[in-house]
Amino acid sequence: MNIKFALAALLCGVWLGSCVEGSQTLAEGGMSGTGISSGRITGFGSIYVNGVHYDVSQAAFYRDGEQVSGQGAFSVGEFVTVAGEVQGDGVDGKASQVTFDSLLVGEVTAPATDGQSLTVMEQTVQTDDLTVLHGFEQLTALQTGNVVEISGVRDADGVITASSIALLPGRQPQDGAGLKLEGRVSVFLPEQHSFQLGNLIVDYTPARLEGFLPGQTLAEGQFVQVETRQPLQGLTLLASRVALKNQPDYPQDTRLHLEGVVTALAAANRFTLNDQVVVVSAATRFDDLTVSDLALNMALEVEGVVNQAGELLAGRVAAQHVRDGRTLTLEGNVLSLQPDQKTFTLPGGVLQVDNASMLLLGRDADQRQTTGSFASIKTGDFVRVEAVPQSDGSLRVLRLDWGAPPTGSEPPLHGEESPH
Repeated sequence: MNIKFALAALLCGVWLGSCVEGSQTLAEGGMSGTGISSGRITGFGSIYVNGVHYDVSQAAFYRDGEQVSGQGAFSVGEFVTVAGEVQGDGVDGKASQVTFDSLLVGEVTAPATDGQSLTVMEQTVQTDDLTVLHGFEQLTALQTGNVVEISGVRDADGVITASSIALLPGRQPQDGAGLKLEGRVSVFLPEQHSFQLGNLIVDYTPARLEGFLPGQTLAEGQFVQVETRQPLQGLTLLASRVALKNQPDYPQDTRLHLEGVVTALAAANRFTLNDQVVVVSAATRFDDLTVSDLALNMALEVEGVVNQAGELLAGRVAAQHVRDGRTLTLEGNVLSLQPDQKTFTLPGGVLQVDNASMLLLGRDADQRQTTGSFASIKTGDFVRVEAVPQSDGSLRVLRLDWGAPPTGSEPPLHGEESPH
């Protein structure tokens, strides 16, 4: 199923009546109105995505095409698509649907040696400072044959930038539970009923083909999802299903808020973010960059409205500072707290917390990362922070991890998950 198309149809047919009503407001926190937001989960209570706190009390939840019971089926760091309404303040909203579709579920074929990247089903998976690990603590802990679930995006070179990596306990490649990956068809050999996804050879002889129009066949350059119920045979995957995944097809005037990386640069005012064509103009607001700074594989956040041609007319483009080396890493004991401003002080400066900050409290019984709130931060806590400088001299928190101080003593214990 084309989830994005289904969400867009839901927006037009159920909530708006038509997709031309409502107003666009670019507030500091983002764009208000009914629309679609795609990005990583940065917190719970209900769900935080792209700096918006979504009330999910009335939302339907889907995971890999199956309906699930609630937000407990999701983990911090996972890329989700949220359909709903954002209030005029740009930071609060109400979701009616939350959808997750894993990018890759597969066996580790080459473990990490540099602590930053590994190979899964012959696909290169790169981590960054915001990648959240579930079920294990260090990338080097993963071994060949471990089955993992990867959430994230592919860059212009086909490399996966993982927003989260989850070790699936008890899963084995040969257990028949199903492995899957998505990617673009290359080296297509129809006579051999095979093609490549990265370095992986896909034999689709026994596969069920889905999503193709009458008369349409597999072709080089198509973006597909491949599933198998067998372990890899060397570099070959024997597919049980190959599904064509179409480009996003949003109706005109759909409001979009997207997180991703630049995968194509067509012109000075036109680029592609993941699979969505984005057009900028003199009216576009740029945060922490200019239009001339745009480059392949740059991590961005874009807000805007879809035009008649299906392009996203950007009202705001913001740099994420994740892949460009402008983030700062600080660690130390919290010296003081300023609750009214949601700031705290470390020896390296004043840190600002907002709805986009990932506050990682620790791990639950299944070794999944759990989230805390600003109220969870206590004076004296030892924390490690990834942050980006702001114009007022403060540092905006992208990620905070509670941990043990250098002496090795245990950090203070905190309460249950709660809103930022």
